[in-house]
Amino acid sequence: MASKVLYLNGFDELNNLIGYLKIDRNHCKIERKKKNNEDGPVIVDSNHALLGLITVAKSLTRQSKQCLLGEDELTQAEVDQWLYFCQFNLASADSFQLRSALKDLNKHLESRAYIAGYKLTLADIFLYIYIHKEYKSVSFAEKENFMNVSRWFNQVQHIPHLQQKLQNVLFHRTKLY
Repeated sequence: MASKVLYLNGFDELNNLIGYLKIDRNHCKIERKKKNNEDGPVIVDSNHALLGLITVAKSLTRQSKQCLLGEDELTQAEVDQWLYFCQFNLASADSFQLRSALKDLNKHLESRAYIAGYKLTLADIFLYIYIHKEYKSVSFAEKENFMNVSRWFNQVQHIPHLQQKLQNVLFHRTKLY
C-alpha cells in the first residue's frame, strides 16, 4: 500500500517529472482526480499535506535523491526563480507572450548549457514542459533565430525518460535538390 497519495488536480505536467524521477508507485500512489477542491497538486500522507505545484515538484525531487535543485545556494535560488517564472508567467501565457519569453530565454542561454548553469535542474524540466507545445509550432527559420533555446531544447528532449508522451520536436530542414 502506498504511504503517500499524490493528487494531480489537473496538473498533468507532473507526470513527466514523475516518469523522469522514476517515482516508485508503491511508495506514492498517483491520482488524477481532485482532492478537496485544491487548486494545485497535493501530496497527502498520514501526517502531512503538501500543497502547490512547486512545493510538490520539489518534494518529489528530494525523495528521488537526484540533484536537480542546485548544488549551491545561488543555483538553488536561480532554480526557484525559474520555477516561479514557469508557474506564474508561462502557465497562462498566450502565444505572443511565450514568443517574448523565448527571446529572453535565448539571451539567458547564450553562455549556459542549462537554465541554471551546466547541469540539468528542475527548472530545465519545467521550462521544457511549459514551452513544448509552443516550440513544436515554431518554424525552422524561427528556431534558427532562437539558436540557444533550440540547442537547449533539443538537448533536454533527448534526456532519457523525460520526453514521456510529449511529441519530438524537429530541428533540421529537409533539403530538396
